[in-house]
Amino acid sequence: MKVKVNKVIDEGSKNTVIFATEYGNAKGTWKGCLPETDKDYYIEFEIPDTLVWQKDVIASERLEDTIGMENDIFYLIGSLESAEGDGYTVIRLGESIVSLDIEGNPLQVGTFVKVKADNLFLYDMNY
Repeated sequence: MKVKVNKVIDEGSKNTVIFATEYGNAKGTWKGCLPETDKDYYIEFEIPDTLVWQKDVIASERLEDTIGMENDIFYLIGSLESAEGDGYTVIRLGESIVSLDIEGNPLQVGTFVKVKADNLFLYDMNY
């Protein structure tokens, strides 16, 4: 996914970035070499936590791809592309996908879902 880094907050071992996408703005932890501000990067999102259906991932009333923050919690809204029995789940966000580990009974494929997470990692895909 293409993001523009608006601000880098160097916190020693943790580097937080505030970023913008075509779907909205948010913040997360940058993994790897520090990015430059006001520069575009192609990144991969990782939510390192195991999420739970109907708690962290719910059906969305909003039916459009969205990224944002609520009370310092990252969220994304996208279409549920697949959900495997072992918890491996794929959410489509425009041209990109986000892979997640979600426990419980999944919603129906094709449903727009809202995913909330305390932790978001961004990895530069270097292209």
